[in-house]
Amino acid sequence: MILKTDCKHFPGNKPCVPSKTEGKKCDNCNYYEPVNFKILIIKLDATGDVLRTTAILPALKKEYPKSHITWITKRNAKDLFKNNPLVDELYLFEDNDTIARLTVEKFNLLIHPDASPVSASLATIANAKVKKGFLLDEKGRVIPVNKDAVEVRNGCF
Repeated sequence: MILKTDCKHFPGNKPCVPSKTEGKKCDNCNYYEPVNFKILIIKLDATGDVLRTTAILPALKKEYPKSHITWITKRNAKDLFKNNPLVDELYLFEDNDTIARLTVEKFNLLIHPDASPVSASLATIANAKVKKGFLLDEKGRVIPVNKDAVEVRNGCF
């Protein structure tokens, strides 16, 4: 049997849902969907801000239809993502393994729209080819990393 570890449904630590529910095997699975573009969104603050930021998801899926979206937030916003088909994976800031995973996983695009030093530090350590929003510099200051973030920082919307 060939194990397709690049499949969107492959959790890594246990059998996927089609395997468990239908007895599917990777080499002949009609649910196979390779992940070719990974997006990381970091939004930790108030639940209302997190909810408002989810408005970017339809546009992201339109731009990157085969993408895999991972979102990092705080535990208080967890329920906002129940039954949300646009977010593939949810990491909670309070979980011990979130920072460890960020140092290992690779993303194509990082979106961090918040000028918070705590979440900016996560965005800084995340391994992403393209980063948009805010990062933390070596002096501990939050800095914008793209033109749109500069405009937000300067109060121009």
